[in-house]
Amino acid sequence: MNNDQDLAMEKLLLIFKEANENYDGSLITEYLADDVIYTSNGVLEDLVGKEKVSHYLIGRYKFFETHKDSQKRLLEKGYVTGPWHTNSPCLILSVNGSRGGFIYFDINEKDQIKLISTITIPLDNSLKTVEKFKCELEDLVLDDVENEMHCIIINNEQDK
Repeated sequence: MNNDQDLAMEKLLLIFKEANENYDGSLITEYLADDVIYTSNGVLEDLVGKEKVSHYLIGRYKFFETHKDSQKRLLEKGYVTGPWHTNSPCLILSVNGSRGGFIYFDINEKDQIKLISTITIPLDNSLKTVEKFKCELEDLVLDDVENEMHCIIINNEQDK
């Protein structure tokens, strides 16, 4: 996966994280590819297609909201390295303070989500949490450059 794809995936993971925090699965549905696949140890059979996956996510987040007091979910930003991933962006899932797995996306050439995978196998040192994804750091740099340019323009106008 190239750097542009990683950045696009990070941005989509941030939207997924927001959907989790707001208990609103509809926030992510517009970013799903028509042939998206949702796979998880907790789902008996993979869900295939935008309609099925959207319906599942919306219902799942309603369930999370109903049980938010007894099942406190936290998604942390991170990177996973393993047999299929090398420092790939992911969201690390904790329930009631205990790590339970991670969520990983594959995206297509249109930067749409083509795979959502929730992996709940035993975790080792393959996960690394971060405060900010690389895409957020790049956005901060761009904001700083724009603010600095704005200040230079203002200062130049005041010097006239």
